[in-house]
Amino acid sequence: MFKHKYQILIFFLISSVISIYIPVFKEYIIKGGADFQWSPSKLLFEGTNHYEFMLIETGEKIREKIILSQMGEYLHGLYVLFYPFTIFDWEFAKYIWLILNIYFLVAIPTMLCNHSGISNFLKLIIIFTFIISTVSKINIIMGQQTLLILFFITLNYIKSSKTNQILVGISYFKYTLGYVLFFDFLFSKKFNILFKSLIPSVIGWLLYSWISKSSPFLTLFQPFQLAIENHSNYESGLLNRLYFLSPIENINVLGFKITSVVSLIASILISIVCVYKVSKIKNNDLLKVSTLLLLPLIFLPNYGHNYILVLPLLVYSVKNFKLKSAKFSILASVYMLFFYRGFEIYSIKFLNFFELSSLNISIINFFIVYFKIVLLTGVFLINIYRRY
Repeated sequence: MFKHKYQILIFFLISSVISIYIPVFKEYIIKGGADFQWSPSKLLFEGTNHYEFMLIETGEKIREKIILSQMGEYLHGLYVLFYPFTIFDWEFAKYIWLILNIYFLVAIPTMLCNHSGISNFLKLIIIFTFIISTVSKINIIMGQQTLLILFFITLNYIKSSKTNQILVGISYFKYTLGYVLFFDFLFSKKFNILFKSLIPSVIGWLLYSWISKSSPFLTLFQPFQLAIENHSNYESGLLNRLYFLSPIENINVLGFKITSVVSLIASILISIVCVYKVSKIKNNDLLKVSTLLLLPLIFLPNYGHNYILVLPLLVYSVKNFKLKSAKFSILASVYMLFFYRGFEIYSIKFLNFFELSSLNISIINFFIVYFKIVLLTGVFLINIYRRY
């Protein structure tokens, strides 16, 4: 009898996913895949250094070669890795990327749940919750790379084989997320894994330089140069988004104005100190990776799709549901996966009913948006100091 109920549940969940994703696929077909880094990769395999091209050229010349929001600021290896996609035209390549991302969407929670040893019923619920979450759908529609990065992080932490220790280095390609792994290996004195994990980045850098006929010394820092250039000129860019030390920006301290660059650097340094604290977690890889992946979300400015990194936290919290801290972490995870953006939007709409000055609305809006940083910081502290 239970077996039949189980089959009915699976059928119901699959049917629900299909109905939920029909409009997602329609949107992807019409205008999806905007962030999939196909055009910079295409430019590379035509023999052009896309970093240099985007740093030197402006306006229409860039738009002729770089489509949509493919801003080209990841590390070199990503564009080498994407060579197979450049064989096809944009429309066909983005459908292959869609299929691959759907695979990641199912494989990542499945691997985490299998590794944690939770029941099949809870595994189904977690996979279903993750797939239908707002953040997951955004990743699919945008054609983002975050699922790719999370897949290789997960692969290493559930089974740290020699191969996976190399493949986890693919996470460095999105350096705003992967840096926490680098410092974790360093602080944990896992120097063997650290050196292995650098192999994809080093090979990618050298191959990129060779394919684009560029000096390796010239290309080494170009991803960071392009990132700074992009976000200093892009009106809604990453540097305009909130992070841990955003509240101290523009404050004068002894005649010294704290700029966004100063506060961002300070925030990153604090995050590295936090990585050191996390590196002391022993014999609980799921807790460690769950906590590590909170740090880029707290200490760096992020677009909404990156909050998909709370998935390991959700799995760990369900596994340890008897802990009071786990119940709080589940609520925080679900909020970040489903509701945070809606809460921000509708809170501001609600405020507009009151006769408040634009300054007061801006201040309240700041704290509403900053709430997610406070929430994740609370979860991080709980995981560090009340994990047992």
